[in-house]
Amino acid sequence: AEVASGPEVDRLSKELQEWREMLDENMVKLTEAQSALEKTKEELQKLDRQQELINERQERVASEQRELEEQEKQADVEVLQVQFGMDRVTELSEELGTLLTRIEDGFPDLVEKDWIRKVQDTLDSIKKASDEDEMAVAKRRT
Repeated sequence: AEVASGPEVDRLSKELQEWREMLDENMVKLTEAQSALEKTKEELQKLDRQQELINERQERVASEQRELEEQEKQADVEVLQVQFGMDRVTELSEELGTLLTRIEDGFPDLVEKDWIRKVQDTLDSIKKASDEDEMAVAKRRT
């Protein structure tokens, strides 16, 4: 085996040194790249968690929306029931008023005028309350 002489050894030594420097630079770059990769992984994990939270919030909002829609349907049913009841009260009130008028007209001595007035005042109060309820229902619908 031949031993390299002075200038050859110097050249090889210099070349070896260049390779070592490039290796060191590449090791630094590799370490920086690994660090950046770890940070990227951490950021992705944070984003995944944020996405999970967003999904959970969207599910809660959708559930709340369904509940509100159900409550609205129930309120509509209640409004219709109240309106039906108010219509029926008005109808019965009018029928009773007509009946009282007929009794008063047909049998004036049989019924005290004061009693008929009280009943008609009560009917008027019922009608007024029914009208007020109707306005409250109309406000509730809007």
